[in-house]
Amino acid sequence: MLDELAALNLLLLTTAVLYLAWKCFNGSGEAKAFAGFMTDRIEVLGGSMTEVGAILEDIATAVEQDSPSPSGPSAGLGGGLPELLLTGLMNRVSMSAEHGEAKSEVGEVHEGELIPPSE
Repeated sequence: MLDELAALNLLLLTTAVLYLAWKCFNGSGEAKAFAGFMTDRIEVLGGSMTEVGAILEDIATAVEQDSPSPSGPSAGLGGGLPELLLTGLMNRVSMSAEHGEAKSEVGEVHEGELIPPSE
């Protein structure tokens, strides 16, 4: 009984390997079609990223023009997009904080509620 079960398992395993090999060889046409599809999608994505880059450059130029005076070297002297964005961000970070206020009050210590340290 055990020998028949082992033979059946071996037959199923062999069949599965043959099916897998057959699907791999027949799937090469599908892989070429998928590669063509992905190439088209990458070209579309590249065009979209170029448009996004142009928009970000416009935003960086607007931020640079809105800032009163840059604290570091001028970002408009041939610097790239990252330098423009960082300069605009650093100008906004260096501004004084308008939110919140510092508290100078110290809370009271209630002597009766202190827990003695454990030894």
